[in-house]
Amino acid sequence: MQLKRITDSIQIDYVATTLIPAVREEHLKTFKKYKDRKWEEIKYSEAFPLWKGVTDVKIELELISNKVVVLNNSDIKNLEDSLKQLTDIPKWNERIQKLSVLVEIFKVSPKTEDWLGRSLKIFRDDILILGKLVEFAKYIKNHNPDDDENYWLFIKELSSSSELLEFLQDIAEHDIKSLINCVDAYSDGQLTQKDTVSSLIQVKQLRNISYGEEVTKEKIQNAVLKGIYTFEKDDKSNKFNITIEHQTYLPDEMQLYNMSDLQNLRELAQLIAKPTNTSTDLTKEKNSRKIMNEFVLQVDTAQEILNVGSKLIQMGHFDYRQFKKEIICTEERFGTTEMKDLLVKLKADLQNWKKVVDEAQEQHYYLTFFRACLILAFYDYFTYVQDNENTEICRTLIKGERVISDVVDRGKLCVASCNDKLRVPNIIMSLYTNHGSYPEPWQILICTKSTAIEELNLFIKRCFFAAKNGYGEKLFCVANLELLELELQYGLVESIRSMCDKHNDYLLALICCREGSFHHHILDQFSQDVHSTNGLNAEAMKNIYCDLCSNIVCVSSDLSGQGKTEWIKQASFEKKKLLRGFLISDGADFGSLVRKFRVCKLQPFESLHINIISAYNFNEINMFLFELLTLKFVSCKVDIASLPNTPVFIEIASTILQKLLNSLPITGYLVKEHLSWNIRNLNVSSEICSPIQIVCNYLYAYDKQEIDVIDIVLHGKCSIKKPLPVKMCQDLIAKYFFEGNTDGVSSFRFVDIFVNVLADQLSRLSSSAYFTVENLKLMIKDETLLRTTLVKTLIDVSKEFATRSLKTKEAQLESTSDYYKAKFEIIQWDVSNHLLVCFMTQNPDSICTLYREINK
Repeated sequence: MQLKRITDSIQIDYVATTLIPAVREEHLKTFKKYKDRKWEEIKYSEAFPLWKGVTDVKIELELISNKVVVLNNSDIKNLEDSLKQLTDIPKWNERIQKLSVLVEIFKVSPKTEDWLGRSLKIFRDDILILGKLVEFAKYIKNHNPDDDENYWLFIKELSSSSELLEFLQDIAEHDIKSLINCVDAYSDGQLTQKDTVSSLIQVKQLRNISYGEEVTKEKIQNAVLKGIYTFEKDDKSNKFNITIEHQTYLPDEMQLYNMSDLQNLRELAQLIAKPTNTSTDLTKEKNSRKIMNEFVLQVDTAQEILNVGSKLIQMGHFDYRQFKKEIICTEERFGTTEMKDLLVKLKADLQNWKKVVDEAQEQHYYLTFFRACLILAFYDYFTYVQDNENTEICRTLIKGERVISDVVDRGKLCVASCNDKLRVPNIIMSLYTNHGSYPEPWQILICTKSTAIEELNLFIKRCFFAAKNGYGEKLFCVANLELLELELQYGLVESIRSMCDKHNDYLLALICCREGSFHHHILDQFSQDVHSTNGLNAEAMKNIYCDLCSNIVCVSSDLSGQGKTEWIKQASFEKKKLLRGFLISDGADFGSLVRKFRVCKLQPFESLHINIISAYNFNEINMFLFELLTLKFVSCKVDIASLPNTPVFIEIASTILQKLLNSLPITGYLVKEHLSWNIRNLNVSSEICSPIQIVCNYLYAYDKQEIDVIDIVLHGKCSIKKPLPVKMCQDLIAKYFFEGNTDGVSSFRFVDIFVNVLADQLSRLSSSAYFTVENLKLMIKDETLLRTTLVKTLIDVSKEFATRSLKTKEAQLESTSDYYKAKFEIIQWDVSNHLLVCFMTQNPDSICTLYREINK
């Protein structure tokens, strides 16, 4: 007690004699800064601790002015206004900081010149002073008119939810409804709770659960309590389908749902089953949740049945060629148990069937040549009445003899890598020619993005079982492995290693392209067996294809319109074959080309005209041509087609610097027919009234200066009886169309336009009663060259029309390249002849003249 008194005495003395004077002295120093408007230069960070918590600024300033520092009235008013804003500054500082975090999350960096960037800089650099407080506060509020506290609380929450916002950005283009299906696969973390996902669905308004909940409940209850599930194989689509139907209020009406409908209802059932804690009837809510959960279980089981059933059909299980199973749901028996029993049976059948297929393929080697589902085609072929389509499939599958040949590097895996996909055919041919043979369809698997695991496993078995079935000398090759999905690559590596451990008598090569990446799973796994190669060079490939594809010709030309199509038609006619067209253009890929060629179904009396007018997927088109021409066989998924032994013509459209031709290397190895301009290739009809004969008869008379002397009669008793010779017509066209023109119009397309336009006008001249030689003599007493002048004008107009009609000025300029500027003289549109003379259609005896002034 005595010690306490001593302590209190010491503290009182300290406060009275030391602390109060020190505080008073410090206050005098501080408030001297507020005199004579010096307070305007005080920093906000220095002033805030002093004025923090002051509720009545005016009374406080009056006390200071009376007791500490004398302040004039104007100072007090301005200072009061500034200090009133002082207490709001921390709030705005926090808001601005949170807002800046949010815009960063949305990847919008604040700029120093905008209000947010300026405000951040002011707070960060501590440059805000009392004299600018009122102005600064007004500046912020002008840019943030909404001072609602809930709004800024929302900004605060968003700024601390970066993971959520990044997640929403990732799924912005996806259907948020689907998230509810995968909630159970995650932990109770921040983003994956059902409450969060349900809220997202509500925010995006993808489901208005509350509005349609009763209708949805009724649908689901009908499905669970009186639905009939039907599981069956559709013979038309060869797919496993699931449907459910139930009675509606109408006696003769049934409501039908497919699997997609069931999945949508399942999502809603999960949402409805979530406890809401708002129901007044807990028993009813409990029963409803039971129905919803039962429905979710039914749909999940049905989806598993669909997956397993589809695999059984794909693997060709005999018992599932025709399949139908109905499960009826009632209030006493929901049907879930029967569905689970069906699923167990299907899984057991699938497991047993896989075992049967594996054993059969090992015992009967030729089964490794075909996918299991294709075996059914042979089964039908030999046991039932065959239809034409099934017969065609079987014939296609068994085509091709197998040639025994020598082999090298037996029992050692060969892995070839390259950096250019267009070199893959060269590598394949290099492997097989070094082995002493050409590849056959059953020896090679060229992968695509749609290649299935079953195809890979079948091919690997075919390779490693070959030796004990009499094909030990055959080389097997898998190419384009880089196109496989990573999961398939893992499976392929495991399968090859497993087979290598069991067998040492095999010949297998793998080809993989490193294009676009430094590492590749298969190349990494078999790194000790990898070697880089580009395969055979162009000359070696030409020698091979000269022998392998002697009846295949690639036709090209320097310019379009030089007769490629006509040459092909003539060549096919000489071989006594009907020409079948096969067009390849932009948008074509490997799969679409296989499907298109399968429909083509060439007949023995037909030849094939592959017309490549443009290409976007160079690699896939090049590989399609390689497989078709080399293997005479192409396949993709269930589409298969073969090329009969018939002439094939490949027409490559002319492009700048032959870009299209050069982008398809396989075409460069074939027998080539490159067309250059030759007027002797111009086809000339022998019909008197054909455009070419009309034009050439007039040109012949014009050349002999007889236009004003004789009439060129095309019809009637005095008409021309004998056509002009082919060579004469060709010479006349060369003289009157090409002389004076550039090499750029050396095209039969331009000739065709010129001839047709001029023939039309000359026909009108011949039928005109006004422009006959006799009538002109009667009207014009003196000798005249009117007809000659008119014909010359019509020739010039037709030439002008032919050489300018294909492109407008704008299109012409767009297509102009430096290469063409160097090789051809492109005449500017502005300097062309703008005088157009032609016969009028409605009045054949009248001539119309059109003229455009260049300056207008």
